Amino acid sequence: MSTPNTLSLALCIAVGSASSVGQAATDPTPQLFHRAPIAGAEAVGHIYLNLATGEMIKNRYPQSPAPRGNTSSGEIWVVDNRVPCAAIDPDLYTISFVGIADDPGDIGDPDFGDIAFGATYSDWGDVPPDTVIDAIQGSWWTEHADPEEQGVEGFGATWSFWEWDNGFNSCMPLHIVSFTLFNLTGDPTPGEPGIRGWHFTADLYDLYGDGTTDVSFEIGDTDGDPQGAAFHNPYSFITDTSGDGFPDGDLDGNGLADFSHRLQYHQPGTMDFNGDGQPDGDPTNLARTAIALWAPRGEVDPLTGVLTIDQSIGGSAGIQDAFDIWYEPFPDFYLSFGTFWYGGFTCDRNGNGVFEGDVNSDGENDYRPFSSFGIGLLGPSGVHPPCRVDLNGDGSVDFFDIQAFLAAFNSGDLLADFSPPDGGDGELNFFDIQQFLLEFNAGCP
Repeated sequence: MSTPNTLSLALCIAVGSASSVGQAATDPTPQLFHRAPIAGAEAVGHIYLNLATGEMIKNRYPQSPAPRGNTSSGEIWVVDNRVPCAAIDPDLYTISFVGIADDPGDIGDPDFGDIAFGATYSDWGDVPPDTVIDAIQGSWWTEHADPEEQGVEGFGATWSFWEWDNGFNSCMPLHIVSFTLFNLTGDPTPGEPGIRGWHFTADLYDLYGDGTTDVSFEIGDTDGDPQGAAFHNPYSFITDTSGDGFPDGDLDGNGLADFSHRLQYHQPGTMDFNGDGQPDGDPTNLARTAIALWAPRGEVDPLTGVLTIDQSIGGSAGIQDAFDIWYEPFPDFYLSFGTFWYGGFTCDRNGNGVFEGDVNSDGENDYRPFSSFGIGLLGPSGVHPPCRVDLNGDGSVDFFDIQAFLAAFNSGDLLADFSPPDGGDGELNFFDIQQFLLEFNAGCP
């Protein structure tokens, strides 16, 4: 196994209310996002981020399994179903889709030129009130050339989390916490077609124990107690600022706390990360960036090709097939560019009951991706997914699991699809054997 690369981690953290930021209500009718997603995106590896120590540990796929977040954390709210249609036909439905977020080539475009780069993409969901988040899993995707994998100067991204946000029917989202990572690792294979992505796990918990580095946060506070988290908005779930008798924290009335997660990329030459008064990076070194489009947890009906969403803890309660785009036309004043979707998740786009992949007679790809962004929120009240190398489910990892793996591999059963470790690729080959053995030797917590 190769030795993980250890790099320095650069970050900025912002917390507090967004009440000083102007918000403009927009037409709540969702629009069709006419820029089609691109296929052929490739996940390069996994990066573990320790926000307390500034450490970054990088592992290329398939050399090492992706480490999980804080070991005390379980899954709270997850969108990580990368190839939900693979069970129907793994030969047709194994493409990972991404949507272009920043496209410098669109500057001057009459429709999108004003948000060609620097826009904020917002997705939303629901979690139980008083939920603590102490680790996050996500990804960044880019065409920025980075053959040495040492990071691209000036290339960064901000992840932020908000309450009182249920998408297009929300006009006063309440900020919880933000963190910005800069000099992000880019595409190690410049000149080759496609966009490359890095998955990451970020520990937010106070690993030093002195409160100086804790970025954990609570969503939907009901009692003023942050439940051990570093940041929260007191009584955010039960506050009624509008006086309509309904809590601001539950706009859709399902008893769960509404939240959103947002991602904004920063191109080289557009931000001063080190505070020297000069933007970092070369402003001529702009490149496309993207957001992974993954489906929430759930099962696909092989007869209809429709995804039934798992709304349990560790699933994706309250998720909708749409996202918002925010941009800043004036300093400290954000506008919603609109709500967009890719048309609804399905494995059978033309509805003929035949799963044809990308060879439909009408010329359209059968697989229409879900327009939700891949992310995992982890916390102490979440659930731990079963250890996946315990293939026979007896609670122990031993020779019988090796037997079960070999039987599945030899029969073509995707139970043996271990590589890449973020969800498999619908194919069985040597890399699946290698990945299984790595995880088998590492054991289970």
